[in-house]
Amino acid sequence: MEMKTKPNLKYRDDGTFTIVQFADVHNGGGAPEDVRSLALMEEVLRLEKPDLVVYTGDQIRSRGPDPRAQFREVTAIAENAGIPYAFVFGNHDSRRGVTRQELMEMEAARPLCMAEAGPGHVSGTGNYTLTVLESDASAARRGIAEGDERTALTAPADSLPPPIASGEAVRRAAANLYFFDSECNAPERAVRDGRSEWISRDKAEWFAAESAALEKRHGAKLPGLAFFHIPLPEYEEVWNTRPCYGHRLAEVRCPRLNTGVFAAMVERGDVMGTFVGHDHSNDYWGELAGIRLCYGRTTGFNGNIREGHSRGARIIRLSEGKRGFDSWLRLEDGSAVYSQPEHQPGEPAMAPNAAG
Repeated sequence: MEMKTKPNLKYRDDGTFTIVQFADVHNGGGAPEDVRSLALMEEVLRLEKPDLVVYTGDQIRSRGPDPRAQFREVTAIAENAGIPYAFVFGNHDSRRGVTRQELMEMEAARPLCMAEAGPGHVSGTGNYTLTVLESDASAARRGIAEGDERTALTAPADSLPPPIASGEAVRRAAANLYFFDSECNAPERAVRDGRSEWISRDKAEWFAAESAALEKRHGAKLPGLAFFHIPLPEYEEVWNTRPCYGHRLAEVRCPRLNTGVFAAMVERGDVMGTFVGHDHSNDYWGELAGIRLCYGRTTGFNGNIREGHSRGARIIRLSEGKRGFDSWLRLEDGSAVYSQPEHQPGEPAMAPNAAG
């Protein structure tokens, strides 16, 4: 069967590109909680009308009779809305009855799925990069007709095309999105207190090489965002040492040993923000070394969560030609939270309230 061409991601003519992050859906396959989770996602997409949906792991619980169908039910929410989507795997997605590779192969055939298995020499499944192109309006100002998508984006970043001739009609790249399979497979000697969270060091090496190759390809260091499931150790550090905004109502279940992923991002200087899930009752963000470390808002009703902490999604909006992004929460009742409560180091964690 002939594969349909995947859509190109690009800024809108108003200069915005909007992403909805769904975190920890934990679809179990038909329970009343699952119905609520799916309805929440449908409502968020109706209200926000994003350009891309990103699922940041634990899409399913791997406990139902058909984990493939459970996974497909989650990603079909974006597909049915006509919105391209990407995902990373969490520690629950392939726990029972299915592998990451099988889920990726199933999804890769879908016309709006942007996720990729990634290079075979990097541990895990789903380490890849997506590029957001300039808007039609920006391209038109340079004399490029709508639909001219000659960008060489399909070639691997480590096998670069020849330099683009000056004046050639090519739609320019405007931002990069990095996706990591954070896995959860700490070496036995590194497991402490039963915590097996682990992000292998080869992810840092892959990212640094990919970032450098993309800079060479596009002739500039483009603004970047990164998505993965398990938080980095720096998520704990930023809460303890910097002003943060939002709630920390659960332990930060990050790797006990630091494998250098965040340091690689700081050294490369393109990533502006990272987005994770895993810790269901945390939704805070804080800035460390020029990078905003952000939790999503837990989406699924099948996972444990602190009482009073409502489910929802995190929204991320990029602006073309600008470094930085705006972000807010959209909750189950349809309300939006544009300003989260401030937390200073040393203060007790704040309980959730009606404002999110």
